Amino acid sequence: MARRGSTTELAALLASLDLSAYLPAFVEDNLDDRSLVSLREGDLRALGIPATARRRFLEAVEERRHVPEALEQLGQALSREPGASPDQVREGVALLQETSRTAQRVLGGAHPTSKQLVASIEAGQQILAGVVVFAPTSGLLSYSRRG
Repeated sequence: MARRGSTTELAALLASLDLSAYLPAFVEDNLDDRSLVSLREGDLRALGIPATARRRFLEAVEERRHVPEALEQLGQALSREPGASPDQVREGVALLQETSRTAQRVLGGAHPTSKQLVASIEAGQQILAGVVVFAPTSGLLSYSRRG
């Protein structure tokens, strides 16, 4: 019997879509968190998941794929602007907040990406409040305390 990986993200995704009843079907078929991005409609049909639920699941997985892309794009935009204006930082924070809502819904609040988004939002808000200064690093908003 093949060893199954973690199902934490899978369980959170199914719960966020009110589809937790289908988790046993995934587990029985040895599907885990790593399987999420490769699942297709036919796979879900074979698990006995109804058409409407399949569509919702696949849409959520597609959204999940775009969360890291959005983070990377935002980080690149801000890191190219070390002297970003308050309006640019506000716009970045607003984008992070929108992305965070999606991440919370799709990935769950305990997911590392969700936590990273919250930390980046807080950093942006501190920049706007004048508590910290912007220091571009490896792609995400980071900060250092003013002395």
